Amino acid sequence: MMGWLKQIDWSPSRAHSLAGVGLTSVGKIILNKQDGSAQTFRLSGGIIILDGWDWPADTKKLAEIARGAGAEIPWMEKGTF
Repeated sequence: MMGWLKQIDWSPSRAHSLAGVGLTSVGKIILNKQDGSAQTFRLSGGIIILDGWDWPADTKKLAEIARGAGAEIPWMEKGTF
């Protein structure tokens, strides 16, 4: 999972503001940090969302990683991507 997150180009120039956009996320990643806080990322077809901004992301690759770890991915089965 961390390797997948690290491959995303988090450059501000690649981000798009979601202000005023009614986008539905189909999944989320919650990372628990060592200091006890948590960081939540939301996912939608081909993008990752953080703090009202989205970046292009290979969400199919993430689904493959999750499935390999034993997760069920119902939204992938429905062709949400």
